[in-house]
Amino acid sequence: MDKRLLSGVRATGGLHLGNYLGAIRQWVESQDSNECFYFIADLHGLTDLQANHDASAFVEARLRTAATYLAAGVNPNKATLFFQSTIPQHTELVWYLATVARKGELERMTQWKDKVGIDSAGASASLFMYPILMASDILLYDTQEVPVGDDQRQHVEVARDWAERFNSYFGRTLVVPKALVPTAAARIMDLQGPSNKMSKSGNLGQGTLFLNDSPDRLRSKIKRAVTDSDHEIRRSRAKPGITNLIEIYGALTQRSGADVEIDFRGRSYGELKDVVADAVIETIEPIRSRTAEFLADRAELARILRAGAEKAVDVAEATCSRVRSALGLTTL
Repeated sequence: MDKRLLSGVRATGGLHLGNYLGAIRQWVESQDSNECFYFIADLHGLTDLQANHDASAFVEARLRTAATYLAAGVNPNKATLFFQSTIPQHTELVWYLATVARKGELERMTQWKDKVGIDSAGASASLFMYPILMASDILLYDTQEVPVGDDQRQHVEVARDWAERFNSYFGRTLVVPKALVPTAAARIMDLQGPSNKMSKSGNLGQGTLFLNDSPDRLRSKIKRAVTDSDHEIRRSRAKPGITNLIEIYGALTQRSGADVEIDFRGRSYGELKDVVADAVIETIEPIRSRTAEFLADRAELARILRAGAEKAVDVAEATCSRVRSALGLTTL
């Protein structure tokens, strides 16, 4: 095997095209030649827990996320797949890393500032500590590379900083990772608000292409995608909607934005949307169908996740054991 890789997606809502192009597609490409650990980030899904949290819906969201990983091509015979919450060392390492993390570093995290705005008094402590849990996820498996979308690069960088700081204080204990960001369409934007990243909650899902959307729903969302009155198909900061459609199509077809612009020179926005919709449906519909098949066999899905957890916990415990020893927490 070449390198050890780790990545995961939060188990809330549904996975979408941005998750697939920004991360999951890389996971599938990487698993043949690397040792890969892919987890369902259910603990991260609790960071914005509300009083009306529906535990039964969360159970389904966790299972659907796992089934979607498999449907998208993650092979449990090649990669280790597991629920984050089934490995207690994830939360144990959080506390050890919190001793070297700095409050100012957490306050500067882009995700924290975006979510809480200027009034952070009512935000949960778990949301504030989210980057430490993410660093724990990464460092726990001696991860060398972390496949992420461009918006998550900061989290990997701060994990690097804390690993280096821990090592400088207590001796070389933690592997220092690096981010692995795709060169094409690492950041897919919302179809209705193309200045914002595509997300599970943006615009009530109207601008998000979910991996469980039907072909008709996908085509409808793309046809209603925000564009502009210019009628020229080209990438420009002044044309975020058209730029996003070009980037989506380029990522799906493995082509550069410049090549896509050449292909669509002189063509209409409607033609662009039709072609993008065809490419999106061709990618998503097989994933949607296979996800339903995996969800129909809950026993097999559970078996795959248990087997993955058994392997993951051995690796996680080895790392935590080293950390405890470095800190002087060895058993008498």
